Amino acid sequence: MTDLNHILLFIAAASALILLGRIIWLRNPRNHGWKIAAIIVLFVCGLGWFLAREVAGYVGGVFWALLLVLPSVAERWIDEALLALRFERARRIAIVRRTFHPWDDSPYRASVLCALELASKGRLDLALDRLATERQADSPAGRFAMALTFSLTENWEGLLQWCRGQPRVLTNPAIYTLYLRALGETGMVDKLVYEVSNHSEIPASYLALVLAFSGKESFLVSQFAGPLRRMPRERQEFWLATAELAEGRRETACARLAQLHAKTGDAVLRRSIDRRMAAADQVAQLSPSGKSLLDRLLATSSSAQDWSPDAASKPMVWALILLNLAMFGVEILFGGATNDRTLHQLGALEPDAVIFGHEYWRLLTALFLHYGVLHLAFNLYALYLLGPGLERIVGAFRFLLGYIIAGLGSSALVVILRVLDLTDADKLVGASGSVMGVIGISAGLLLRHRQTPLGGRRLRKIMLIVILQTIFDLSTPQVSLAAHLGGFMTGVAVGLFFARAGSVGCGNCAASP
Repeated sequence: MTDLNHILLFIAAASALILLGRIIWLRNPRNHGWKIAAIIVLFVCGLGWFLAREVAGYVGGVFWALLLVLPSVAERWIDEALLALRFERARRIAIVRRTFHPWDDSPYRASVLCALELASKGRLDLALDRLATERQADSPAGRFAMALTFSLTENWEGLLQWCRGQPRVLTNPAIYTLYLRALGETGMVDKLVYEVSNHSEIPASYLALVLAFSGKESFLVSQFAGPLRRMPRERQEFWLATAELAEGRRETACARLAQLHAKTGDAVLRRSIDRRMAAADQVAQLSPSGKSLLDRLLATSSSAQDWSPDAASKPMVWALILLNLAMFGVEILFGGATNDRTLHQLGALEPDAVIFGHEYWRLLTALFLHYGVLHLAFNLYALYLLGPGLERIVGAFRFLLGYIIAGLGSSALVVILRVLDLTDADKLVGASGSVMGVIGISAGLLLRHRQTPLGGRRLRKIMLIVILQTIFDLSTPQVSLAAHLGGFMTGVAVGLFFARAGSVGCGNCAASP
């Protein structure tokens, strides 16, 4: 079993290299700070490798966590806090993020977020004064401050003109969201649908804007029950009323808006309500081509939710996790999870025992044994991340069937290579072959839809995972490359069979235009 130092060194170096590759490919000046952070992590990993290999992974892992992981997670937390209109929380997280990532490549400066907090409390004058100071800087935060100035004053036409004059500002996700709303607010609904449909993976906030301005209230309700459930109820009511107006239900929408205006304490929301009610008779409608594009967009976004790891229906994933934990407990009771005799008695995969002793049951039992806590934690975490989306697509029974078949394929390839004298592995345990099988099944399903933007992009991500896993296996003698590739290839075959046999409906698998 490989040690934590080796794992951390590989993760830190590989993550930094992948990030640098993406930055070079995108050529976005906004990523300058991330480029510096990635180079620092690579430098620390390289220096540690030459000076102190026994701790290089730990040191590189610390720099990786502080310079790359923490700022990235903090930005996601800021997005979530802004969605929930928790401006004070967002501002505090922004301060922490800047401590570990001091470069000006984020729109979320604490002072800009403070302006949002002031505006929501009715102090629009103070908010605009603060934004006036911030927007003088030629930085993502300065440009975000300019966009917020247009937004808070409900000057959506001005925002569109400003964006057209400076197209580069649309590379800023925070500004791009406001730009999409401006398209809807100014009646350019066809353009809004077109813009969002160009994304291979559609954020829930983008989709919600399309649904609201296109009059798709029922779809919008499902978003508020799912990925946008953290949005405050008052904001949900506002966007539901917007959808009702687009549907032509003017009286219902105006009644909802009037009731909301009377009870809300959010000054920004009240200004939006006033504007919406004043223009209640001037709602833009989608053209026939826009409606057709919207239908395809909704099919694609429905598929994306099916593949989401947050899918609610995942009983088999949890059952497998609990079974692996139970077997680990048995290992402890019978002598320890790193005791070779215990692993032998409980069913570790020993190729010679299978070949000469005909103990074929070891092909299966080895999939539920693990060598130590670290080995167990990595495999179960991978199963938790990768399993739920696939289970929702193929169903619990087929997921279990594919998981076991892929695991058996993983074990079988190791035995076959031993017969051919191409491997010297004498004892193997772990669920990683089955986990790689889960990835393979997903790839097999997506191969059927590889020409679509959604399917193609997911397939490329899967291949990147497989390449990284292969590199890691080759650099780590204690890890079986054969077991992982055997599980993946078997999984691909299972996925292709499921797709070809019609076991998975196209609407669930990857329904794309």
